[in-house]
Amino acid sequence: MESEAKDPREVKRWQLAKLHLERARDSIPTSTGRPLGSTAREVALLADLQRRLDSDALEDALDTLWALGDLCDCRGGFWRELRNSADYMDLTNRSKDLRARFHQALAATVKAHGV
Repeated sequence: MESEAKDPREVKRWQLAKLHLERARDSIPTSTGRPLGSTAREVALLADLQRRLDSDALEDALDTLWALGDLCDCRGGFWRELRNSADYMDLTNRSKDLRARFHQALAATVKAHGV
């Protein structure tokens, strides 16, 4: 039996979702005075994240990145990338929550820098 051909637009959407997840991962700060992955929890989350990205379990990868973002006090760009990924995956409720996290992170940055 022939496998069903995937809609190229759908494939592209998921590729973009994965790209935004990878960009979010790459924007996790290491400015806490120690490298990312120096705690057992971070090591476990990073390994879990890589497994999920490798197997294209993107919704689960988003959840793992969200947990990392909570641990690492990420800035607005991280949350924006997660929100963009959620948008490409049509995760409307998560996108709304991530939009709020983005604005919280921006407000924290403004407060910290006295702008």
